[in-house]
Amino acid sequence: MKGTKITYRGVGKPNPKKDNRTSMNNFDAIPKMKEGEYKKFMRDSQHCFIHISDDNAYGICKLWYKRFPFLLPEPNPVTFYYSLAFDACKQFDDCHSKLALILQKDITPYSKSNELAVAYSYLFKVNSMCIIFSFLAIEAFLNQQLPKYEEIIHKNKPVSKEKIERSFKFDQKINEVIPTLSGKDFGKVYPKQMVLIRELKNLRNELTHLKQQKGSGLTRYEALFQSVLDIDIKKIVRTVKQFVNFYYPRLIINYTYKATPVIAKGKQKSIEV
Repeated sequence: MKGTKITYRGVGKPNPKKDNRTSMNNFDAIPKMKEGEYKKFMRDSQHCFIHISDDNAYGICKLWYKRFPFLLPEPNPVTFYYSLAFDACKQFDDCHSKLALILQKDITPYSKSNELAVAYSYLFKVNSMCIIFSFLAIEAFLNQQLPKYEEIIHKNKPVSKEKIERSFKFDQKINEVIPTLSGKDFGKVYPKQMVLIRELKNLRNELTHLKQQKGSGLTRYEALFQSVLDIDIKKIVRTVKQFVNFYYPRLIINYTYKATPVIAKGKQKSIEV
């Protein structure tokens, strides 16, 4: 099976020397949290937690599950969104083969209408999940690339991160802002893939806004249903990974894993990556 690695957001630029911990002051001199202070620190917004590795530092989220507090290194939501799209894509062959099998049966369209409805709803669920979360991954990634504490020069005028996030359209961010900030342009290097990303954006908008469009006869969503049926979600997932890693190498990493089942009592399930 294949999965997506969930990466964590560093709070600074990676240290190529990988000597963060050795170059800092002695950690033994830092006061340790006393027993009973944990929940107090968790409730106090003035206190924060940080994980320091050899090459970076990571913010730690203070979370509560009902009355149980816990700490979680802050995951990058971009990898969560991509993981959802990638996992949905695994069902691509299954949902298409089920629909094709029904259509190939030698029975009248009326007698197989319920089977078709079930098969198409399965395909629609899989494809729409892939479409929506693929687009979310790109949109979230674009906003992450905006510098937080400095204004951006756009068309010879300084613009804040907040204004770009709030007022700029998706096409402006992907075609103008990000290429200017990064010094490279995905659309120029991979024009065909950029066309697919635009198609993804349009179809995602149709799915989420669900504006009625006249179809044949009395139908209103026929064109939408046909678009969802036709789109190649495997190609979309590959393109999203290619786009993100073009600007941020290896942010999205897929891996193959094999689960070893429990054989003897007391043995733990192991994962090979």
